Amino acid sequence: MSANLSLSGQFSSITYLEQGKTNISEGPFIKGSIGLSAKKEILRLDLSFRFGLLNSNGNIPEAFKVLAGAFVQAGEHALRPSLIVMNNYYNTTVNVRDLAILTDYEKTHFSYTLGLDFKTYSYNNKALVEYNIEAENRKLSENWNLIWAIQYFLKPLGNKWNISLAITNIDDYLINQETNPFFKLSGYYDVNEKISLFGMFVYKNSGSFNLSSNHFGYQIKCGLRWKIL
Repeated sequence: MSANLSLSGQFSSITYLEQGKTNISEGPFIKGSIGLSAKKEILRLDLSFRFGLLNSNGNIPEAFKVLAGAFVQAGEHALRPSLIVMNNYYNTTVNVRDLAILTDYEKTHFSYTLGLDFKTYSYNNKALVEYNIEAENRKLSENWNLIWAIQYFLKPLGNKWNISLAITNIDDYLINQETNPFFKLSGYYDVNEKISLFGMFVYKNSGSFNLSSNHFGYQIKCGLRWKIL
């Protein structure tokens, strides 16, 4: 969900700080994210990393994501199909890997996202020994999870500034089950042709079944996008 990002720059960087608290964090946390984006005509390749700054889980990085996509414009409509490979190191024993295929559809004031996610939970070697887990039981897969999002923009897409409200089950480094969405209130301001400032408030509820394993809580993100070339 990146309808506010221009495609005119060939190389750009996205950096932001994130403060929040969830049911799996040990109190409030602060994280940082650094990303690079390269574009060539209609093609796009993104690489991003997240690091813990306060209440870190001990992993460096805590997560990384690779996104390969395209941009197709047809009048006032736009399609952004993409493939995402993402890895989260939630703690020192469990890793979560996502392989997602999705597309964004944009029109004037709205953006819609639809796709599929294939998720794998895996214990590392340390956990196998510490918890006496059999090697054949080290992985658990969740396949064919639906990815979806509906986002409304106050101003038409491409405006110098904008505010949006979204309901979705996908975030920068997290893909929830389709029954466990969260809400996003976000905005951006283009300072000039090269620099954009943005902020976001994310509220994650406990899901339709109120499971403690769901990621619920809040996050506040503030950062900038800089078009290098």
